[in-house]
Amino acid sequence: MKSWLAAIALGAGLAVAAAPAYAADEKTLDCVSEQLDAPIAAGIEGHFERIVLTPLGDPMPVLPDAEAEAIQRAADRCARLHGWSGKAAFAAQTYAKSKIGRAGTERGLRSFDIDPAPIAEFYFRQPLSLREVTMSDPVWKPVVMDFARESGTRHLFDPAQARRVGRYLGCLSLIDVSRADFRRA
Repeated sequence: MKSWLAAIALGAGLAVAAAPAYAADEKTLDCVSEQLDAPIAAGIEGHFERIVLTPLGDPMPVLPDAEAEAIQRAADRCARLHGWSGKAAFAAQTYAKSKIGRAGTERGLRSFDIDPAPIAEFYFRQPLSLREVTMSDPVWKPVVMDFARESGTRHLFDPAQARRVGRYLGCLSLIDVSRADFRRA
């Protein structure tokens, strides 16, 4: 059981990336994603799918320059428009990438015959106060173990599949963590 939990923790490690924001109005949080055109959004979504598809032990893919630069420009525009701090702009970028990327992580899971719906249902059943803590935090360990026991989810007991599930949970977590970071004004 410990190997699948370690794989989920490693897979969810990408959720550590969000940084706290200082003085931003949450009503403006979607500004970054609204600034991106469809090909850039599709590239971000594809990037998150590649994260799920990356085999154990292989280096994680890096967001392509075109998408990274476009999201940076969008965050800079939104920061000027709404008076965000640099940390708020960073949290908004993380939020936009994760929110857009969620569909890619779900597509990646489905390619391995993993239904993301029960995993998302498990995640969203957790209190918001927990969801605003990164998935790599030890507080998640007993929660995920209970989910595995309750659901009998076969893919959580295979390290490679558990890592993929962890990457999906990490994406969901990044959405909530970066939203909380942005809100901390």
